[in-house]
Amino acid sequence: MKNTLYCATCGLSGADYELLQDMLAFEDIKAFDGYMPRKLAMTRAEEDIQRLETLGLITRGCWGQCDRMRGMKLTPKGQRVIRMWQEDIEAFAGPRQ
Repeated sequence: MKNTLYCATCGLSGADYELLQDMLAFEDIKAFDGYMPRKLAMTRAEEDIQRLETLGLITRGCWGQCDRMRGMKLTPKGQRVIRMWQEDIEAFAGPRQ
């Protein structure tokens, strides 16, 4: 799924890559096989995360439970990527509730 970001928090699942790039001026985001760059989870300012939440693009607390993410969990690559996402998000936003 080129140009589509998938997020372990589900909020970015299927979000349009160009929309996010324009909205947050991310010129260096790379979306590849549904992998959200670690940089998005780790280095964005809290205000950016809050803006995404306000716009309904991120909902914290889901942690990869949508159908799309459950499907990814069936593959070794999907499991590895989800583990990395969860580590990144926990490092940024704290452990899941």
